[in-house]
Amino acid sequence: MSRKPGQDPTRPLHVTLAAVLQVRSGRLQALLWQRAREPLAGTWALPGGVLGEGESLEESIRRQLAAKVDVRDVAHLEQLATYGDPGRTPGERELATAYLGLVPLGVDPDVPPDTAWHPVDDLPDTAFDHGAIVLAACKR
Repeated sequence: MSRKPGQDPTRPLHVTLAAVLQVRSGRLQALLWQRAREPLAGTWALPGGVLGEGESLEESIRRQLAAKVDVRDVAHLEQLATYGDPGRTPGERELATAYLGLVPLGVDPDVPPDTAWHPVDDLPDTAFDHGAIVLAACKR
């Protein structure tokens, strides 16, 4: 996530993330996208991004999800938690407000080529603390 021009470099970035879950092939799975940029290029991450100026948290996550999955396919969206540990991301500090999104059975949303479903009991290596966020979402 890169800082938007004009943002105060002494203040942490605020991002929204979504742990989007669905039962697929009889297994609970999470939607992850593969990072193209550093830090941690090539690792899997939750969909999300920087909170836009004047945006609410829910507006932000809905905008971010629209880039990865048709948000009409997300039947339930609720705020999970805000993560603010100073060491959760390398480089500049970043606060993350995480959401749980649920996609109903039988819906097969179109996703871009860099995005895929992964069983939550067999997640790949994830960027930052995103694997822990998925597991926290599963406990809801």
